[in-house]
Amino acid sequence: MRRRQQIIRTIVLTALLVACADVTDKSIATETVEAGYIILTPSSIPTIMPPPTSIPTSTPEPAVSPGCMIVNDEGQFYVLSDLKFRDLWSHVKEMDQALAKYYPDWALYEQIVSWDAEPVKLSEIINSASLNNELNLQVNSTVVLVTLGTSMDWQLPANNDLYLESREISLKLNDLAMEWERPGNENIHAQFPEVANAVTYALYLFHDKELERLRDWCHTYMRLFGASP
Repeated sequence: MRRRQQIIRTIVLTALLVACADVTDKSIATETVEAGYIILTPSSIPTIMPPPTSIPTSTPEPAVSPGCMIVNDEGQFYVLSDLKFRDLWSHVKEMDQALAKYYPDWALYEQIVSWDAEPVKLSEIINSASLNNELNLQVNSTVVLVTLGTSMDWQLPANNDLYLESREISLKLNDLAMEWERPGNENIHAQFPEVANAVTYALYLFHDKELERLRDWCHTYMRLFGASP
């Protein structure tokens, strides 16, 4: 009798296994035990969806007025951060690329200087003119280049010493910025409530407080170096 039951159970199990072979890829057979028989019941496998792809979003740019100058939360304008103004890294390669693209005659300019036996290109001249520990001179050379170029309307002079021109610009901007930063200068801040920081004050006064000239400086900086100041 027991042997007969085992034979019947084997036949039933074989038949059910054959039937389960037809189950689609999205189903599997689950087993339950009921009254001594194994019953195979197909159950659905939920389709596994891949996680959504993360789409990068760009960081919003700061609000820029139509005149290029950035306006902060207090409504004051600035054309450059003080941190970038005091950036002392060499920008020779960056200046070479910008001049070659927009002012190739300036890129070819060379001058005899006291520290080198061979003529020196303009980017190195400006880089040297922007930094001097003895004079406590620390100005970003790209700022000096744009200021020099816009002040000369990007016309190379016949006989001017561009090293001396660049040094004078560096000293002037540096002195004005330090004037804004000097302790006890509340009266200067009160005279220029529209100005946000030291370098903006320096550039504003260097351009005789003419906003059109300051906007031109800002647009030129963006064009040469591919980013907002």
